Amino acid sequence: MATSQLPNLLDGYAVRPTWNVAGVDYAVGTTSTSLKDPATISMAGVSVDSSSRTITISGSNITLDGYDFSLHGGYQVTVAGSNATISNSNFAIGTNPGSYLVYGTSAASNLTLTHNTFDGSAIGNATSFIGFAGSGQVTMEYNWFKEFPQHIVEFTQANGSPSFSVVYKYNLIEQGAIEDGAHLNFLQFGGGTASSVDVEFNTTYQTPQASGGEGFQFYSNTQGGVIQDAVMAYNTMIAAGGSAGSAMSYMVHANSYNDDSSALSGSVHDNFFDLQAAWGAFYSAPSGWSFSNNMDMRTGQVVNSNNTESAPTSSPVVVPAGADGSSGSTSSGSDSTGSTLPVAPVIASFSADSGVAGDRITSDNTLELKGTAGANSTVKIYDGSTQIGTTTADSAGAWDYITKVLTDAKHTLTATSTNSSGQTSAASSALAVTVDTQAPAAPTIVSQTVNSANQAVMSGKAEASSVVKVFDGTTQIGTATADSNGLWGYTSGVLAAGSHSLTAKATDAAGNTSAASTAVTASTGSSTLPATPTSPTPTAGTVIESAGATRLVENADKYYLNSSSGTGPSLKYGGVDVVDGSIGTWAPIAAEKTATGYQVVWKEASTGQYTAWNTDNNGNYVSHVSTLTGSTSGGSVSGTNSGLKSLETSFQQDLNGDGQVGASSATAPTSPTPTAGTVIESAGATRLVENADKYYLNTSTGTGPSLKYGGVDFVDGSDGTWAPIAAEKTATGYQVAWKEASTGQYTAWNTDNDGNYVSHVSTLTGSTSGGSVSGTDSGLKSLETSFQQDLNGDGQIGASSAAAPTSSTPTAGTVIESAGATRLVESGDKYYLNTSTETGPSLKYGGVDFVDGSDGTWAPIAAEKTATGYQVAWKEASTGQYTAWNTDNDGNYVSHVSTLTGSTSGGSVSGTDSGLKSLETSFHQDLNGDGQVGTSSLATSSTSTTQTIATSSSTTSNTQTSTSGNDVFVGTSKADTFSFAANFGNDVIKGFVASGPAHDTIEFSKSVFDSFASVLSHATQSGGDVVIATGDDTLTLKNMKVGSLTSQDFHFA
Repeated sequence: MATSQLPNLLDGYAVRPTWNVAGVDYAVGTTSTSLKDPATISMAGVSVDSSSRTITISGSNITLDGYDFSLHGGYQVTVAGSNATISNSNFAIGTNPGSYLVYGTSAASNLTLTHNTFDGSAIGNATSFIGFAGSGQVTMEYNWFKEFPQHIVEFTQANGSPSFSVVYKYNLIEQGAIEDGAHLNFLQFGGGTASSVDVEFNTTYQTPQASGGEGFQFYSNTQGGVIQDAVMAYNTMIAAGGSAGSAMSYMVHANSYNDDSSALSGSVHDNFFDLQAAWGAFYSAPSGWSFSNNMDMRTGQVVNSNNTESAPTSSPVVVPAGADGSSGSTSSGSDSTGSTLPVAPVIASFSADSGVAGDRITSDNTLELKGTAGANSTVKIYDGSTQIGTTTADSAGAWDYITKVLTDAKHTLTATSTNSSGQTSAASSALAVTVDTQAPAAPTIVSQTVNSANQAVMSGKAEASSVVKVFDGTTQIGTATADSNGLWGYTSGVLAAGSHSLTAKATDAAGNTSAASTAVTASTGSSTLPATPTSPTPTAGTVIESAGATRLVENADKYYLNSSSGTGPSLKYGGVDVVDGSIGTWAPIAAEKTATGYQVVWKEASTGQYTAWNTDNNGNYVSHVSTLTGSTSGGSVSGTNSGLKSLETSFQQDLNGDGQVGASSATAPTSPTPTAGTVIESAGATRLVENADKYYLNTSTGTGPSLKYGGVDFVDGSDGTWAPIAAEKTATGYQVAWKEASTGQYTAWNTDNDGNYVSHVSTLTGSTSGGSVSGTDSGLKSLETSFQQDLNGDGQIGASSAAAPTSSTPTAGTVIESAGATRLVESGDKYYLNTSTETGPSLKYGGVDFVDGSDGTWAPIAAEKTATGYQVAWKEASTGQYTAWNTDNDGNYVSHVSTLTGSTSGGSVSGTDSGLKSLETSFHQDLNGDGQVGTSSLATSSTSTTQTIATSSSTTSNTQTSTSGNDVFVGTSKADTFSFAANFGNDVIKGFVASGPAHDTIEFSKSVFDSFASVLSHATQSGGDVVIATGDDTLTLKNMKVGSLTSQDFHFA
């Protein structure tokens, strides 16, 4: 009798299904313990290629039963015949060839997969378990799908191919999309005609690890795709263990190309959901579908098609005995005569549960079991598949049984009941109990010191996760908990003067206590009053961040939580200092004071995950920040997590590097406008601004810290005739250059990230504490290079160069437009105002290069030379608004074009504005995409131009189609489809979304690319972008990585 995989999965819910649930009430997958080696297959119609580990079924009516296809690194089974069956077998992803473990080609017809186990935990070449491109019926029943990299089943039929049908029942689906960045689907339809689809009595269990995605995705991706008469019923679907959307996006996604409701029809009813870690049950509700009696197990409410909940109007349907599939596994609802079997008994409790109550780990090896069964029935007790005892229920159905001595191990206990007619019930839900009677080894005390407060500071090793009790002689003085590596730390209270013999004992989860450790001696002196406090000197070291009231400093591989002007406590875990590298690649990146201690944010370097600690006032770990991780004991989130963005506000900094502090603003984008204040200089990445007699070290697009000395703002004139003349960002803060007006002397400061003076720049002055130099000093000239400006006014930056100037080569990059005398080019996320043969100046604001995306969704679309510089036209992608700049000859912003906006300092207009149409003439192009330049019709031109493509008005999806010109596409908040036919030009996509409810798709004509593999072979990484090239055409995906692309990002029509 096989034990179900997740017997306790449905414990504790307000309601649960009334039928037997796959993987909970009965087991699925293969139960055979002696599977055959596929290399031994020898039958007509089946070929085995051992070198490539490929098995091909080309014959008809072939059955492969009881094979271990995970051997030798893993096989792929390719089906090209009719009526094939694969049963009672094991599959695992390893170094299998191909993208699937089982693949039905277009020649396949009628495929059955039953009682198989599919395991994807190893992660390898395969990205999905099953792919099918054939015809006929695909039947998948009683399978166990666990830890799959991306998808379980993909139907990849081409539109116009023969129809197919699907039976997908009684399967257990456990943990999907474990591959980093993967997009989750339990079942995905991509095209073709599905004449009927039956999805019933499946169990899905998903905790946070997927990168979005919809569980059952009924989706027709072109107008030719059809899914008819789909039924999705009696499924149990759980997304738990995290915040909304952290495990998956939606349970069911039913939608079609261009919202064509005639392409889809079906019903979704009597499903049971746990939606804790999902955005909702249903992504969309097309008119061809009906939704009824779908239950939220947590609340007992009905989940409506729009994801609202309401009171149930009827009870869940009770299905006929055996219809739930339990008769096809290890338990049944009736005997061979059709008589109703006894109800399965219940194991209600066991004792003694020693140690931590409720963890089902005990030191008692003779357990007393209590439960209920049919009145006066015979109850048999099993440990796994072995019967270990029998007892009889009383007239009220209560029973009690004490086991014989159990071994130290995990025991899976179940019970059956047999009535007076000799009929035996299905097995009870399993009770898993671990017996542990062995005491842990004695802990060790690795280090022990006495601090200035006469406290013993101890650390050591013990059994992992054990509770360590610390004793002074025979008196217990405190406890600590060992971590998963067995490390523990403890700081005592104040000890009396004298000698103390300290020992430790460890208690494991079962309640077993070890012998005492070897004693260590702590000697304390007499207490004296502290001396009068002096102003603390800040801890020397590397300042990691200094935003807010706390400076996070690393010194000698330890971390300190300093105040802005003094020292603070070191960061600790279990009373022991956290040392750089002691927690793998996790490192603290920010800290801030709270009412009860500190909060500290951590980042994991290899995965980009984040977590946060609460500490006490001594810097010692207390708990995780549950508002971020969902737990006080652990957890981590990605950089896009809303909780992380909320935390940024209290830390006063951009933790995830998305360019903003906190969540994005919901206000409409505005036209780029200069910041108030007197700009002293704006060369490089920092703008030195004077405002209200104070000096600010601003970024190119916003504010920055004020310049300070001793924590106090430096005020103009407060240091005689010395004044700051330049500033630039460094790795640890800023460098600021100063000039003395009466003597022409120069000096320079180093500051921290808060703009506070740290030292003088010794490479200039020869001292970290002061000094000045003349304007001819070589050190000053060298400093000009890092400040990117002429500090001493000698007409050059740095020392003079003897090299003769040469004609510049045009900047390589993406040509946005080349009408007129100026070519607007994007290269390395910057914009250049080039001539037809040479590089021109970069586009700047406040002397700093304008970077793509730095002003939200505004982007330059056209440029033209003027008598005094350039005019540059801009477009805002989400609203379709336009504005225009005047720049000087160096490409630096001077003002807005008032003839367009009505103001020299800002403003924007719509695409129908007459001023915009007038401006088109001087730009020699159609800026608003109305098909004409100005009021005259648009003449045909051989000059290549780039246009920004308009978006559709659909509320759930959006299609943007390439032209033969050079197009710039901007992703919306909807699910965008970017469509490309042959000769599509040199196009750019900004804001492509590869996961989540608004998953974007790139659709290529098959005359361009016909497969994902073909796309990858033409894709290269260019800086932070992906470039897909074919012939003279290129498609650039901004801010993407080749490795993050999956087959789900592309369709081929």
